[in-house]
Formats: sequence, C-alpha cells, structure tokens
Amino acid sequence: MNKLKIILITIIFLSFISAQTVFAIGQITEPIIIKDVLRGQEALTTITLLNSEQKEVKYGLRAEGQIADWAVFFSADDTNFENPITEIKMPADQYTNVNVRFKIPDDTPNGEYAGELLVFLASNRELKSEETSVNVSQQIGRDVTITVTDKEIVKLQASFIPLTYDVQQGKPLKIRVLYDNQGNVAVKPDLQLKIIKNSQTVYNAIFPYSESEEAVRAYTNREVSPIEWQTTGQENGNYTAELKVILNGQEIQSYSFKFLIGHFQNSMWIAAVSFLGGGNLAVGWFVIAGMLLVLAITFDILRKNGVNFSKGKLIFNNIRRLF
Repeated sequence: MNKLKIILITIIFLSFISAQTVFAIGQITEPIIIKDVLRGQEALTTITLLNSEQKEVKYGLRAEGQIADWAVFFSADDTNFENPITEIKMPADQYTNVNVRFKIPDDTPNGEYAGELLVFLASNRELKSEETSVNVSQQIGRDVTITVTDKEIVKLQASFIPLTYDVQQGKPLKIRVLYDNQGNVAVKPDLQLKIIKNSQTVYNAIFPYSESEEAVRAYTNREVSPIEWQTTGQENGNYTAELKVILNGQEIQSYSFKFLIGHFQNSMWIAAVSFLGGGNLAVGWFVIAGMLLVLAITFDILRKNGVNFSKGKLIFNNIRRLF
C-alpha cells in the first residue's frame, strides 16, 4: 500500500514538472479574424507572448496553413516594418509584443483563408524552416482567418487633441492628430484648419498629408505629425478652431473646440472647465452650472428635512442667489 502511494506521488510530481515545461511558452490563443482585406493590400495584427521561465529564452516564430506565405513578423519597436524576424529573445517572466504583417497577393481569389501563427521554443542551433522539428508540447499556435475581397471599404475616424486650451501669446497652437482606419484601403487624408474670432475668420488653410508620412494602413491606428498655428501678432481673447478631414476631395469629418490666447492667471481652471465640456469652454461652464443647481436643490431638500448646516448655511444661500 505504501509502495502504491509512493508511485502515485511520483507520477503526480512528474506530471507537475511536465506541465510547467509545457506552459513555459505563453501566447494569447484567441483566434485572429481579419475581414474584408483587399487583394494586394496589407493587414496588421499584434500577438502577445509570455515567458514564464525565470531565465531568458528564445522563441521561434512561423506561420502555417493557407496564410503561411503572407505573414511576416516584426519586433514591436520596428514601427516602420523594415527588419523581419523569425525568432525573438524573451526576458525572464515577461510579456512581449510582436507585430505580424499579412501581405495579400494581387492574384488571390475572393474567399476565406485559414492558418496558424506558431510560437515555439527555439534551440541554440540555427533554425531551418524545412528541417526544424519542434515537439508539440513546446509550441503554441493561434488560429488566423482572413477574408479576401475585391470591394473597397473607406471608413476613417480622426481624433484631435489640443496640447492646451490656453495658448500663450507668441506660442503656437498645437493639435495632435490620431487616425483610426476602419476600412480596408490605406489612406492619406488632408486636414483643413480654420481659426475664428468674433465670427471673423483669421486663418484658413489646408494641410496636405505629408509625403514623408507613411499612409494610414487598413485596420490600423496611426498618429501623424501635429498641426500648428502660430499666434504671434494675434489679439488676446477667445477663439474657435474648426478642423475638417478631407479624403479624395470630400469632407468626411469635422470637429471644433474653443481656446484662449494670452496670459491668464487662472489658466489651470480654464483648462479644467474646458475638459469638463469635452474641449468646449461654454459647455464646460454649463456643466458646472448644472452641478451647482443640483447641489442647491440637495441643500434645500436637506434643510426642509431639518438638517442644520450652521456655517454651511451661508454658502447655501449664496448658491441659491445664483439661480
């Protein structure tokens, strides 16, 4: 009986050790599904790898199935996709992202194509794609399905983020521009910026998409160079910035926000009010007014129920006078 117990304990222990070896390689295994990719175009995705070992290891990377020849791997810091990789060093007990670019051949028929992205434990010797044999327990795959079409889908969403809503005289108004390309074609949109003060246009210009900028690839996010407007010589006061996204000669999106030029002692508060209004100063003040109204009503209800505010009563009366 004791011998049986010892054998069972040994089996469990060895199984545990084996399980640790299997799960040393980690990869998110949720299937990758990419729809409506044009033939001749590219699609990008990111896979996240995990090394649960307490030492640095090397992972090999490859694709199999119908998409095997379409996939190329790049390190996360290679944002220009210039240096393909087939393996990557994984720091101990760390996650690492790897970018994968799928290039669809020009002669690919419409349809659905399946394959798998494999991550495996690479040996110290040089890897040869045709000769390398990897134990199943030392690799993890992630299913990929790509649907190829010949129908163009143009769908672009832009986000604009002013670096500040309170611009000092002589300093430029800077606006970050982020694109979310939800279509299946790469795009190079232009931007129109109009600056208005007291219902008068003081600046109006179109910023063509920079030739030095890479196009916004299909199904990707990209931040491009910020646009600027110089405030030198402009009067202090309130201004409105109006932005339009222009693609193929057509306006596809517009956005506006309020900002100030000059030195303001309460610039921090002004920025906070603008933030409450989603970048619109007037809406921000409206939100604050609504909050004060709710506060006044709450005080009134509490007072009628016999709550004694003592020193707070004076504040309550002042708030009521505002309304």
